[in-house]
Amino acid sequence: MIDLKVRSSPTAHQSAARGAVEPHTTASTSQQDGAGHSEPARESRQNTQKSFLVVALIKIVNFYNDLTVFLWRVGELHMLKLVNLTLIFVVLYQVG
Repeated sequence: MIDLKVRSSPTAHQSAARGAVEPHTTASTSQQDGAGHSEPARESRQNTQKSFLVVALIKIVNFYNDLTVFLWRVGELHMLKLVNLTLIFVVLYQVG
């Protein structure tokens, strides 16, 4: 069975559950292009934009998961009421 005395690190479990997405950083030489912009600065800006998008995507997915759990719980609470209301309408329709 499961040994309750063995504990794993919570960060390892959390990173595995979340997909462990980390921004990729590269080291490159400092080359100058025709406009005078250095390549590392451009790559750094692109990496920060990618990491921002990854963080935003993770937040959106977490919000979606929390919202679906909430809606299922609300649905479970009100499902019996919906079934009873439908039953009452069917019975009243059959009488009339």
